[in-house]
Amino acid sequence: MIKRIERDLVACVIALILFPSSGLAQAPATTFDELRRALRPGDQVIVTSTGNQRTRALVVAVSDTSLDVRTKSRFRFRQPGPLTTHTESSVAKVTRVDSLNNGGLIGLGIGAGLGAAACAAQSEEDSCGQFFYAPVLFAVTVGILTGTVIDAAIKKTLYRRGAPQAGRASITFSPLINVKTTGASLSVRF
Repeated sequence: MIKRIERDLVACVIALILFPSSGLAQAPATTFDELRRALRPGDQVIVTSTGNQRTRALVVAVSDTSLDVRTKSRFRFRQPGPLTTHTESSVAKVTRVDSLNNGGLIGLGIGAGLGAAACAAQSEEDSCGQFFYAPVLFAVTVGILTGTVIDAAIKKTLYRRGAPQAGRASITFSPLINVKTTGASLSVRF
């Protein structure tokens, strides 16, 4: 009986550590003053104009009334495009784009580790030396591709023109510890 209570108590403490008691969805900024706090020079963004034209660019500066960006060149040896200034009235949405480099590097590290572990798991000592490159290269390639694809999918809307939404979504997680029951309560509100 004591072991069960200890086990349940440890499970609830772990659940409280892993899951915050309340998580609120962050609404995008509705003014450039709010956007200024979320952007830094050098961030990659996609600026959508009120005419629904999308521009991928690097942030140069953000003020209370304007957003200065420079279009990004696809090739490193080319000079970046001209400086463009967007006003609050001409922008419908600003989305931050995550860099693909860090996802690729994380995938490379994970793939190399998994490939080396697969090689080390070989039962024969000499088979790892002969075919070392095959599992490592395969795992590294899959890791880099997976990390890059995941990073390409990460896009966060930082600014949206218009009024803020009336309500915010929230998630509440609470452990339930009782003499007769042990469990958790999960509540999602929109």
